[in-house]
Amino acid sequence: MEEVIDQVRGILVRKHIDFRSNDSDDEFYVSTGSALITVRFRLDDDGPCVCFVSNLLMDIDLTVAGTKERALEAVNEVNAATYAVKFVFYEEGRTIAAEHEILAARLQAVELLDALDRMYRFADNYDDVFKEKVGSGVRAEDRYNQSKGSSDSEEIDV
Repeated sequence: MEEVIDQVRGILVRKHIDFRSNDSDDEFYVSTGSALITVRFRLDDDGPCVCFVSNLLMDIDLTVAGTKERALEAVNEVNAATYAVKFVFYEEGRTIAAEHEILAARLQAVELLDALDRMYRFADNYDDVFKEKVGSGVRAEDRYNQSKGSSDSEEIDV
């Protein structure tokens, strides 16, 4: 798995894509527009995978009647109309996320860049859609902008 992580890091550096990594250097964070993409890695039966996750709407207030149902309906509606990226409602985390995976056994730079671009476009477009349809929650961009006013050493949970 370390080879794949190094390969992805190398592609991001060579293509001048700004990113940061977690403390263990096995997860990357790439931001553009209103999207923050987390790049993770996992090994499954088909080999190594690069996983892209973008939290679109967080802190959804599930105490308001009908919010959970609106979130589920919105996710279902968007999933039925799109492909390549899946949208998921995580009730426990009170979050709607966009997710996408690619196999990494023969990863090429163009595949990684296409997947990042796809995630950017979907996240940038659909965070507003979910905010409107659900009527509750904070977009990742708003959370990030709020944290800019706080201490630089504070961890951003997006």
